Amino acid sequence: MPEITLKIDPVQLEDITETLKGVAGGLGKAQSAAINRTMTHVRAVASREIKKHINLPIAVIKEAIDLRKKALPAYPVGTVQFRHKPVPLIDYDARDEFPRGVSAMQRTDQGRQKFSHYFFATMPNGHRGVFRRMDDARSRKIKGRWTALPIREVFGATVVGTFERAPGVWRDVLKDSGEFLAKQLASQVNRLLKRKKVDESDAEEG
Repeated sequence: MPEITLKIDPVQLEDITETLKGVAGGLGKAQSAAINRTMTHVRAVASREIKKHINLPIAVIKEAIDLRKKALPAYPVGTVQFRHKPVPLIDYDARDEFPRGVSAMQRTDQGRQKFSHYFFATMPNGHRGVFRRMDDARSRKIKGRWTALPIREVFGATVVGTFERAPGVWRDVLKDSGEFLAKQLASQVNRLLKRKKVDESDAEEG
C-alpha cells in the first residue's frame, strides 16, 4: 500500500532546535503537532486531487485514506496510508439500463460505460449493488436441471489505484504536504514561544 511519511526537514529542524532550546519539551511538541495537522491536510488534499479523476463523493474517497500513525513528541513521524479498498460499481452513479444491462461513470475524463450483462440486485442483508453471473450466462444444466449460476458483485476503480496512476496526483500531494508541513512547524514554534512569554509574565506578576 502506498504511504506518505511525514518528517521534518533537517535544515529546518536545526533552526527550530536552537529557537526552542529554552522551552521544555518544545521541539517534540512542535514537531508532533505540525505533523499531525499536516496529516489531516494531506488526506483532504489527496481526496480533492483524486476526485478530479474519478466520479466518487469526497467522503467515500476519504474512507480509503488512513491517518495510519500519528506523531508523538517522543516520536515525531506520521504516516498517511492509502488502502486497497474495493469500491462497488454502484457507487459510480450506476444506472439500470434494463434490458440492456447497467451503465456507470467511473472516470471524469470519459463518458458513461455500459455493461450489457450486469444487473442490480439486493442481498438478503439489505445490501444493494451491481452484480454479474459468473460466466455471464443466466443458467446452466446440471444433472438434467437448469440451475441459476452464482452471482458476484462488480467493483470499479479504486482510490489507491487512482492515486498511484492518475497523472500528477502523487507529485502534487507530496509537494503540497512538504510546503504545508514547513508552514505548520513555523506556526507551532511561534505558538510555543508566545506561550512561554505569557508564562514568564504571569510568573513575574505572581
